[in-house]
Amino acid sequence: MEEEINLRELIEVLINGKWIILGICFVSVLLAGTLSFFVLPEKYEAKATVMVKQQPQAVPEAGSLETLLSSLSKSPEMTVEAYRQQVTDPWILQKVIKELNLDAGEYSIKSLTNAVKTEVVKGTNLIRITVSGSDPVLTASIANVLAENFVQYISEKTTHQLGMSVEFLGAQIEEQEKELAAAVDEYQKFLAQPGGVRELEEEIDAKLALLTDFKNQLIRNRVQIEQERASLKQVESSLAETPEKLVTEKTLADDAYLFNAAGAATGASVKDLSGLRMQSEEINPVYISLIEQRADLKKTLAYLSAQQEQLKVQISLAQKELESLQAELAEKRAENDRLEQKVNMLRDNYKALAERYEETKLSKAVQVGENNLVLLRPAVEPENPVGPRKMLNMAVAGVLGLMVSVFLVFFMNFWRSSAPPDSASVS
Repeated sequence: MEEEINLRELIEVLINGKWIILGICFVSVLLAGTLSFFVLPEKYEAKATVMVKQQPQAVPEAGSLETLLSSLSKSPEMTVEAYRQQVTDPWILQKVIKELNLDAGEYSIKSLTNAVKTEVVKGTNLIRITVSGSDPVLTASIANVLAENFVQYISEKTTHQLGMSVEFLGAQIEEQEKELAAAVDEYQKFLAQPGGVRELEEEIDAKLALLTDFKNQLIRNRVQIEQERASLKQVESSLAETPEKLVTEKTLADDAYLFNAAGAATGASVKDLSGLRMQSEEINPVYISLIEQRADLKKTLAYLSAQQEQLKVQISLAQKELESLQAELAEKRAENDRLEQKVNMLRDNYKALAERYEETKLSKAVQVGENNLVLLRPAVEPENPVGPRKMLNMAVAGVLGLMVSVFLVFFMNFWRSSAPPDSASVS
C-alpha cells in the first residue's frame, strides 16, 4: 500500500510539473533544431580507394647470400596496414596543400590529418581514404590528390631504394671481380709449382709399388732361408752319420806289385807271403761331398740373411719416404681444396651478384612501386551531406531535455516538501 502511495505521489509530481517538462523539452528541441539547421555547417565526405597488389616472392634460405641479394633487388615488402599508415605522411599532406593551394589559415598538416580517415577494407587488400569537409568539391579534390600523391610517394620511395641497390650491387660486382681475379691467379700459381698434387700422387703410387715388391721379395727370402736351413740340418745329420775315412783290409797277394817286391826283398816263399794281410785308409768321398754341401748351404744362408737385412732396411726407408710424401700430399690437397673452394665461391657470388644487378635494374626501369599500388576508384563529389544529423540531434536534445526537466521537477518538489514549518509560516 505504501508503494502505491509513493508511486501515486511521483505521478502527481510529474503531472503538476508537466508544463515545466514540456517547456524544457520544447526549448531543447528548438535550440538543437536551430543549431542543426541554421548554425552548424554541413559536412561532406569523399572516399577514394587504393588497391595494394601483393606480389608473391620466393623465400630464400635463411642466412644465405640469396637472402641479402633478394632484399636488395626487390622493392621493400610492406603489409596493407603499413601502406595505410603512410597515407597521412606529413610530406604527402604538405604536397596536397601546396598543389591545391589551400588556405594556410584553414588547412594545416594537423587539421588535414584530422580530416582524413584511412581504413583497410576487411578481408581485402583495399585501402579506403575518407576526407571530410564543408565544401563537397574541395573535399573530393583533396581525396583524389591525396590518393594520387600517396601512390606517387610510394613509387618514388621504391625507385630511390632500387636506385641505391643498383649502385651498391654495381660496387660489389667490381669488388668481387677483383677478388675473383686475385683468387684465380693464386690458384694458377699454386698449380704451376713443382711437386703438385698429381705428381705426388704418381710418386706415391710408384713408392707403393716398390714397397710391395720389397715385401714380396722379403717373403720369398724368408721361405728360401727356411728351405736352406732345413737342407743344412739334413746335411749335418747325414754328415754326423758318415765316417770321414774308409778303412780297407786285403792280402798281399791282392796287390801283385807289392807281392813281387816283398818276395824279392825278403826271399820268403809264396805261401808265406800269401798269408800276409794289410790295412789301408782312404778319404770318404761322400763325407767330402757332404762337407762341400754344408759349406755351400752356409754360404747361401749368409747371403740370404744379408739380403733379408738389406730388404728390411729398404722397406723401412721406403715407408718413411712414403709417409713423408703422404704428409706432403695431404698438405697440398688441403691447399688445393681451399684455393679451389675459394675460386668457386667467388665465382658463384659474382654470378649471383650479376643476376641480381640485372633484375634490380629491370625493376627500377619498370617502376615496381606503381605496380604495387593502384588508384582503384577515385573520389566523386558527394551530393548529400553526412552531417550534421539534424533529426538525431533534435531527438537527443529532446531526451536530454526530458531528463533535465524531470530531475528539476522532482528537485523543486523535494525542496518545497522538505522546508521547515517556521519558514512555511513566515512565508
